Amino acid sequence: MKVKPLGRDFELNYDDSRHKYDLDSRLLHGASTIAGMVGETQWMIPWASGAVAKEADKVLDELGTDEILRKEYFRRIRWAHKAVSQGALDIGNSVHEWAEKFVNFKMGKAKKPAVPKNAIIKAAVMPFVQWVKDNDIEFLGSEEILYYAGDKYDFAGTSDIRFIKDGELCIGDFKTTKNYKGKWAKREMVFQCGLYGLAVEQSLNTTVDRLFLLRLPKIEGEEFDVIDFKFSDTLRSACRELNNIRHLSFDIAHWLNNS
Repeated sequence: MKVKPLGRDFELNYDDSRHKYDLDSRLLHGASTIAGMVGETQWMIPWASGAVAKEADKVLDELGTDEILRKEYFRRIRWAHKAVSQGALDIGNSVHEWAEKFVNFKMGKAKKPAVPKNAIIKAAVMPFVQWVKDNDIEFLGSEEILYYAGDKYDFAGTSDIRFIKDGELCIGDFKTTKNYKGKWAKREMVFQCGLYGLAVEQSLNTTVDRLFLLRLPKIEGEEFDVIDFKFSDTLRSACRELNNIRHLSFDIAHWLNNS
């Protein structure tokens, strides 16, 4: 489908099922994918899972496992690192959807959403509602498509919320992942939010002051958590360079494969 990025006078093509953007039939790198480069094991997981799957296939052959079952087992082992239960996905998506409806309500774009019937979803979003009230948050945008044009390399993404808090322009990103507390997960999240900040600043010719990570828990017993930090010039520069590195790595791979 066609989507118009924030502050731009052109449209991108967006594949909702794959969460992919393209501009004039050119696939764009996504902010979340770029940020994922800083994860400690990003490069290791595909290599390790592939090696394990090949070894498992040998073992299954030695055991005389049925040929069709062997293929099924191989696929399950090979892609186990990407497997997420449908229940967890449903909860995470529902939490995000309710929070988006609430933000749109606060901006006067939708009616007030009903309190969730599901206990887990209710426990995840109600503390966010209270945080908004306690901090007098003024929302400016929700689920905004963003586009950033660097000196050579561009990217796209979708930010969760843009708002004013204490007179400062802020970008916020909702998180429901159970790995939120890991130092490597946080690092990835900071860069993702920073990339959104770059795109908003360029698109609206403005300055983003602070970035927020808002943890909406989807596991019973965990708590709502907010981490905020200044969008410093150092972080801006690091985000630009991370974008350059991501794209340059693909350029180098293309060059090597065609040399």
